[in-house]
Amino acid sequence: PVIEPTRGTADGVIASARAFLGAPYRLGGATAASIDCSALVERAFLRGLSLRLPRHSTDQLVATMVEGHLPEQTGDLVFAWTAREGPCHVGIAVEGSPMTVIHASLSRKCVVEDPLERFLEGAERTEASPLARVLAFHARNVGRPCLTLPDEDSEVDG
Repeated sequence: PVIEPTRGTADGVIASARAFLGAPYRLGGATAASIDCSALVERAFLRGLSLRLPRHSTDQLVATMVEGHLPEQTGDLVFAWTAREGPCHVGIAVEGSPMTVIHASLSRKCVVEDPLERFLEGAERTEASPLARVLAFHARNVGRPCLTLPDEDSEVDG
């Protein structure tokens, strides 16, 4: 088997993520019975867009990041380093007024949808990956048997 092109929409990603709302948080969990932040992102993108991402948030960041970017649209990934949620916590941005983020919250012990401001509250560091970068990462891997992360010298198009 090889990685196939994407099928679906960013709205499908959000619908898939929202299907997990209320699911219990558990580090290492990857099902509706219990899930962590990076598995929520991985599962939502796979179900809603047939898009493959790495399993861990640090790898998701390495694969797709643009330094200094703030989330702008539905499907952007948002990363925060906070005492409340831990290092390299990740969620999925949802356009609106206010913009929200769907994430598996360690502090609240379940999957929630919060205003962006609350998600970033108290963060020592924040980063975001535009949906275009997420799509470009996946496109680079189409036809391969597994995901390949960019190395230090390569750039993900987008």
